[in-house]
Amino acid sequence: MSTLKLKVLLLSAVAVQAAFADSSDESASSAFHQQNPDSSYIQPQPESNYFAMLAKTPAKLRGYVGLDVGIDMSNIKPTITFASFAETVGSNSLRNSLAGDIYGGVGTNFSNFYIGAELSAGGNFLNRKFITKTFVNNAQITVQKPLALGLDLLPGFLSPEQNFLFYGRMGLGGNWFNIKIANENANWSKLALAWRLGAGMEYFMSESISLRLDYIFSANSDITKNFTDSMAGASFYKIPSLYDHKVTLGLTFNF
Repeated sequence: MSTLKLKVLLLSAVAVQAAFADSSDESASSAFHQQNPDSSYIQPQPESNYFAMLAKTPAKLRGYVGLDVGIDMSNIKPTITFASFAETVGSNSLRNSLAGDIYGGVGTNFSNFYIGAELSAGGNFLNRKFITKTFVNNAQITVQKPLALGLDLLPGFLSPEQNFLFYGRMGLGGNWFNIKIANENANWSKLALAWRLGAGMEYFMSESISLRLDYIFSANSDITKNFTDSMAGASFYKIPSLYDHKVTLGLTFNF
């Protein structure tokens, strides 16, 4: 009897252990399947699926014309020299005037990088008058800048959606100055060469129309002129270190 009881106890222990094992496996499997129903096939995803790639912008040749208007801020400090005496008229403050341009150019993009060239011509309503304090006859000096020319290279970045262009500007130009010294019968014009730097952004409202905000810094060569004063004899006129800042808002027509 003792042997039979021992066998029964051993068989019961094995059956109970097997039942608990099956229950534990089924519970673990059920929990895993609740988290991932497709547990039969688990494969790591490649890295490219986790990181968005920058879309390539199709290349497109662009031609355009436009016009802009804004404010030009010029640093003008005329100097007049006669005999051994020199007088500088004006201050370090910038002289503001209304300015506007017409412009046209071409450009294209390589993926999202943009390169273009632009030619511009504009007018300026600068008309500044200076009165000398010690110069003979207290002369009145009038400086005007009616014409500005520019030829610039425009590198930039075009958004993948092709609706924003951010660009820089570098180039050469010329500013046409009219200078008059009242009471001295001295009146002359001169084209001063300038180098130009700038930056801007352009928003394309449609394929044919865009708006842009533009900034240009230009530095001119010195403007000098020898003339004969009615009382002092030989005299010398100079506008040194002439530079200006121009901020404009433009409307562009693309084709």
